Amino acid sequence: MWSTAAWWWAHHHIRLLLPALFLAAALFFFLASPRSSPSFFALPASREHSPSGSRLIWAQRRLAEWRPCEWWQTAMPAPSTRNGYIRIDCYGGLNQLRRDLCDGIAVARLLNATMVLPKFEVAAYWNESSGFADVFDVDHFIEQTRGYVEVVKDMPEEISLKEPFKVDCRKRKGHFDYVETVLPALLEHRYISLTPAMSQRKDRS
Repeated sequence: MWSTAAWWWAHHHIRLLLPALFLAAALFFFLASPRSSPSFFALPASREHSPSGSRLIWAQRRLAEWRPCEWWQTAMPAPSTRNGYIRIDCYGGLNQLRRDLCDGIAVARLLNATMVLPKFEVAAYWNESSGFADVFDVDHFIEQTRGYVEVVKDMPEEISLKEPFKVDCRKRKGHFDYVETVLPALLEHRYISLTPAMSQRKDRS
Protein backbone atom coordinates (compact mmCIF):
# COMPACT_ATOMS: atom_id res chain seq x y z
CA MET A 1 0.00 0.00 0.00
CA TRP A 2 2.82 2.34 0.84
CA SER A 3 4.58 1.73 -2.50
CA THR A 4 1.41 2.53 -4.45
CA ALA A 5 1.01 5.83 -2.65
CA ALA A 6 4.67 6.72 -3.23
CA TRP A 7 4.39 5.93 -6.93
CA TRP A 8 1.27 8.09 -7.24
CA TRP A 9 3.00 10.99 -5.45
CA ALA A 10 6.08 10.80 -7.68
CA HIS A 11 4.04 10.48 -10.89
CA HIS A 12 1.88 13.46 -9.90
CA HIS A 13 4.87 15.71 -9.18
CA ILE A 14 6.67 14.69 -12.39
CA ARG A 15 3.62 15.73 -14.39
CA LEU A 16 3.72 19.08 -12.65
CA LEU A 17 7.45 19.51 -13.36
CA LEU A 18 7.27 18.72 -17.10
CA PRO A 19 5.86 22.14 -18.14
CA ALA A 20 8.52 23.85 -16.04
CA LEU A 21 11.27 21.82 -17.74
CA PHE A 22 9.97 22.69 -21.21
CA LEU A 23 9.76 26.36 -20.24
CA ALA A 24 13.33 26.32 -18.92
CA ALA A 25 14.61 24.68 -22.12
CA ALA A 26 12.81 27.23 -24.30
CA LEU A 27 14.20 30.08 -22.21
CA PHE A 28 17.74 28.68 -22.54
CA PHE A 29 17.59 28.46 -26.35
CA PHE A 30 16.10 31.94 -26.56
CA LEU A 31 18.90 33.44 -24.48
CA ALA A 32 21.50 31.56 -26.55
CA SER A 33 20.12 32.88 -29.87
CA PRO A 34 22.43 34.87 -32.26
CA ARG A 35 20.92 38.15 -31.07
CA SER A 36 22.10 37.57 -27.52
CA SER A 37 25.38 35.77 -28.34
CA PRO A 38 26.73 37.18 -31.60
CA SER A 39 30.31 36.14 -30.96
CA PHE A 40 29.38 32.44 -30.97
CA PHE A 41 26.56 32.26 -33.49
CA ALA A 42 27.69 34.96 -35.95
CA LEU A 43 28.29 33.94 -39.56
CA PRO A 44 31.88 33.48 -40.78
CA ALA A 45 33.61 36.56 -42.13
CA SER A 46 33.12 35.45 -45.72
CA ARG A 47 29.34 35.34 -45.26
CA GLU A 48 28.81 38.51 -43.26
CA HIS A 49 27.68 41.79 -44.77
CA SER A 50 30.02 44.73 -44.89
CA PRO A 51 28.98 48.08 -43.38
CA SER A 52 28.06 49.27 -46.88
CA GLY A 53 25.58 46.41 -47.21
CA SER A 54 27.41 44.45 -49.90
CA ARG A 55 28.30 40.81 -49.30
CA LEU A 56 31.96 40.05 -48.77
CA ILE A 57 32.70 37.31 -51.30
CA TRP A 58 36.17 36.36 -50.14
CA ALA A 59 37.35 36.23 -46.55
CA GLN A 60 40.99 36.01 -47.64
CA ARG A 61 42.94 37.03 -50.70
CA ARG A 62 43.17 34.09 -53.08
CA LEU A 63 46.92 34.31 -53.57
CA ALA A 64 47.22 30.73 -54.79
CA GLU A 65 44.94 31.29 -57.79
CA TRP A 66 45.58 34.92 -58.77
CA ARG A 67 49.07 36.19 -59.44
CA PRO A 68 50.17 39.36 -61.25
CA CYS A 69 51.77 38.80 -64.64
CA GLU A 70 55.20 40.16 -63.76
CA TRP A 71 57.55 37.35 -64.78
CA TRP A 72 58.82 39.33 -67.77
CA GLN A 73 60.03 42.18 -65.54
CA THR A 74 62.99 40.03 -64.48
CA ALA A 75 63.85 38.99 -68.04
CA MET A 76 67.13 40.00 -69.66
CA PRO A 77 66.90 43.61 -70.91
CA ALA A 78 66.47 44.01 -74.65
CA PRO A 79 69.45 45.34 -76.65
CA SER A 80 69.55 49.09 -77.04
CA THR A 81 69.83 48.88 -80.85
CA ARG A 82 66.64 47.82 -82.63
CA ASN A 83 66.22 45.97 -85.92
CA GLY A 84 63.23 48.01 -87.05
CA TYR A 85 59.57 48.68 -86.33
CA ILE A 86 56.70 46.21 -86.10
CA ARG A 87 52.99 46.95 -86.14
CA ILE A 88 50.64 44.19 -85.06
CA ASP A 89 47.42 43.91 -87.08
CA CYS A 90 44.80 42.35 -84.81
CA TYR A 91 41.59 40.74 -86.02
CA GLY A 92 38.44 39.31 -84.48
CA GLY A 93 36.55 39.89 -81.25
CA LEU A 94 37.96 41.19 -77.99
CA ASN A 95 39.50 37.89 -76.94
CA GLN A 96 41.13 37.40 -80.35
CA LEU A 97 42.44 40.98 -80.25
CA ARG A 98 43.99 40.34 -76.86
CA ARG A 99 45.57 37.11 -78.08
CA ASP A 100 47.02 38.75 -81.20
CA LEU A 101 48.39 41.59 -79.08
CA CYS A 102 50.14 39.21 -76.68
CA ASP A 103 51.61 37.21 -79.56
CA GLY A 104 52.77 40.41 -81.24
CA ILE A 105 54.58 41.59 -78.11
CA ALA A 106 56.41 38.26 -77.98
CA VAL A 107 57.39 38.52 -81.67
CA ALA A 108 58.66 42.08 -81.23
CA ARG A 109 60.79 40.92 -78.32
CA LEU A 110 62.07 37.90 -80.25
CA LEU A 111 63.09 39.97 -83.28
CA ASN A 112 64.42 42.86 -81.18
CA ALA A 113 62.02 45.30 -82.82
CA THR A 114 60.36 48.46 -81.64
CA MET A 115 56.61 47.96 -81.46
CA VAL A 116 54.30 50.56 -82.95
CA LEU A 117 50.85 50.86 -81.39
CA PRO A 118 48.80 47.91 -82.70
CA LYS A 119 46.12 48.32 -85.33
CA PHE A 120 42.69 46.84 -84.63
CA GLU A 121 41.20 45.93 -87.99
CA VAL A 122 37.54 46.82 -88.56
CA ALA A 123 35.69 43.50 -88.75
CA ALA A 124 32.18 43.39 -90.16
CA TYR A 125 31.63 39.92 -88.70
CA TRP A 126 32.17 41.20 -85.15
CA ASN A 127 30.48 44.56 -85.77
CA GLU A 128 33.32 46.28 -83.95
CA SER A 129 35.29 49.34 -85.04
CA SER A 130 37.14 50.34 -81.85
CA GLY A 131 40.79 51.30 -82.13
CA PHE A 132 43.58 50.35 -79.77
CA ALA A 133 43.31 53.59 -77.81
CA ASP A 134 39.56 53.00 -77.37
CA VAL A 135 40.20 49.74 -75.52
CA PHE A 136 43.54 50.26 -73.77
CA ASP A 137 45.17 53.05 -71.80
CA VAL A 138 48.04 53.76 -74.19
CA ASP A 139 50.37 55.43 -71.69
CA HIS A 140 49.81 52.67 -69.14
CA PHE A 141 50.46 50.02 -71.80
CA ILE A 142 53.75 51.64 -72.80
CA GLU A 143 54.84 51.95 -69.19
CA GLN A 144 53.95 48.37 -68.28
CA THR A 145 55.88 46.88 -71.21
CA ARG A 146 58.93 49.05 -70.64
CA GLY A 147 62.06 46.96 -70.21
CA TYR A 148 60.63 44.01 -72.12
CA VAL A 149 59.74 45.60 -75.43
CA GLU A 150 59.87 49.22 -76.57
CA VAL A 151 56.50 50.62 -77.63
CA VAL A 152 56.20 53.99 -79.36
CA LYS A 153 53.31 56.18 -80.46
CA ASP A 154 55.24 57.80 -83.32
CA MET A 155 58.05 56.78 -85.66
CA PRO A 156 60.71 58.81 -87.46
CA GLU A 157 59.21 60.76 -90.34
CA GLU A 158 61.13 58.93 -93.07
CA ILE A 159 59.61 55.66 -91.87
CA SER A 160 56.13 56.81 -90.93
CA LEU A 161 55.49 58.24 -94.41
CA LYS A 162 55.54 54.81 -96.03
CA GLU A 163 53.22 51.85 -95.62
CA PRO A 164 54.61 48.90 -93.69
CA PHE A 165 55.63 45.76 -95.53
CA LYS A 166 52.91 43.19 -94.77
CA VAL A 167 53.96 39.81 -93.40
CA ASP A 168 51.37 37.08 -92.87
CA CYS A 169 52.50 34.94 -89.94
CA ARG A 170 49.39 32.82 -89.50
CA LYS A 171 51.21 29.69 -90.71
CA ARG A 172 54.31 30.14 -88.59
CA LYS A 173 54.84 27.25 -86.19
CA GLY A 174 57.61 28.41 -83.89
CA HIS A 175 60.15 31.08 -83.06
CA PHE A 176 62.63 29.69 -85.59
CA ASP A 177 60.12 30.43 -88.36
CA TYR A 178 59.98 34.05 -87.26
CA VAL A 179 63.75 34.38 -87.08
CA GLU A 180 64.35 32.71 -90.45
CA THR A 181 61.59 34.34 -92.50
CA VAL A 182 60.29 37.45 -90.72
CA LEU A 183 63.55 38.89 -89.43
CA PRO A 184 65.06 39.27 -92.95
CA ALA A 185 61.97 41.23 -94.04
CA LEU A 186 62.28 43.44 -90.96
CA LEU A 187 65.95 44.13 -91.64
CA GLU A 188 65.24 44.93 -95.29
CA HIS A 189 62.18 47.14 -94.96
CA ARG A 190 62.73 48.48 -91.43
CA TYR A 191 58.97 48.72 -90.94
CA ILE A 192 56.64 45.73 -91.22
CA SER A 193 53.12 44.86 -90.17
CA LEU A 194 52.26 41.32 -89.27
CA THR A 195 49.33 39.12 -88.38
CA PRO A 196 50.25 36.70 -85.57
CA ALA A 197 50.19 32.97 -86.20
CA MET A 198 47.02 32.30 -84.19
CA SER A 199 45.02 35.22 -85.57
CA GLN A 200 41.32 34.95 -86.37
CA ARG A 201 40.56 33.47 -89.80
CA LYS A 202 40.15 36.00 -92.60
CA ASP A 203 36.76 34.56 -93.54
CA ARG A 204 35.43 35.75 -90.18
CA SER A 205 37.01 39.19 -90.13
